[in-house]
Amino acid sequence: MAYWLKIGYFTDSREGAADYWLKRDWVSDSPGRTSPWWKRFEKPRKGQKYPPHGPQYEIGDRLVIYITEKGVCPAILEVVGEPHWDPGWVDAHSDRKEGDEWGVVTGVRGLWSLGLGAAPRLEDIGVAKARVQRHGHISLDDDEYEEAEKRIAKRRRRKRRSGSSVNVQVPIEQGTVEGYDVMPAGEIKRAERREARLVRDYCSFLEAQGDDVARNKLQLDGSSHPLYSDIFNNTRGQLIEAKAGTTRGDIRMAIGQLADYGRHVPDGSLRAVLLDAKPVGDLLVLLESQGIAAVWRNGDAFTDNAGGKFV
Repeated sequence: MAYWLKIGYFTDSREGAADYWLKRDWVSDSPGRTSPWWKRFEKPRKGQKYPPHGPQYEIGDRLVIYITEKGVCPAILEVVGEPHWDPGWVDAHSDRKEGDEWGVVTGVRGLWSLGLGAAPRLEDIGVAKARVQRHGHISLDDDEYEEAEKRIAKRRRRKRRSGSSVNVQVPIEQGTVEGYDVMPAGEIKRAERREARLVRDYCSFLEAQGDDVARNKLQLDGSSHPLYSDIFNNTRGQLIEAKAGTTRGDIRMAIGQLADYGRHVPDGSLRAVLLDAKPVGDLLVLLESQGIAAVWRNGDAFTDNAGGKFV
């Protein structure tokens, strides 16, 4: 996943509303149909994936919106579709004929949005205006993105009372998967993909109900690398670890990870293991003995054995 500062222009008073960017499902970038690029390069076909000199966004990337006229960053969007060439579509879906300037369309979904009056300035997230200049978008490093999210999404930094660790909330996609290093490389990759898809589907299920979900980035004393939980549900106060399989080894690994991460999250947080299928009875008993619930797929939805607390 990559982070980008996406430059936008204030063209309509509606863009100042706090929820404006939550309603946007696309953004556009240069080059447009009249770009000087086409004096040297062949124009792409309608619907073709972006040209090499266009935006390099990939699905899952984050876009921090920067409104140049106001000097502020009001929103963060997630890329949900590959950028593709369609200036005619931009003309049809914008108030002005913008396909001449911006012909590359990217599907997005709004994650967080503020009114312009409450939005952080570009300098607040650690980006100098000189870096932007005439660019349509620039890449951001991890620290710049985390500062933007903290200010736009109002993320809180949480510390243990003992001061022995720092818990920072980060996007679900950020971080690495733990627990599969004893498997062959090919199986590790397949397990990671299944787990990522499971987490994504469950989080979408929760967000559709209005839940605020993230993951914990835990920086521990004496450790050079942070640990990442899979999911923390801020709305319900729940720590959830996902596993691609339902074997005894998978369940034991999840129990250990929840015990480790659970020391560094708010006291009283409920814990659960997220699975693709319901585990066998003895493993449910094992989880129950450790005060841990189970959550598993049920068609397009999810089920738990905790009276619906996790669904």
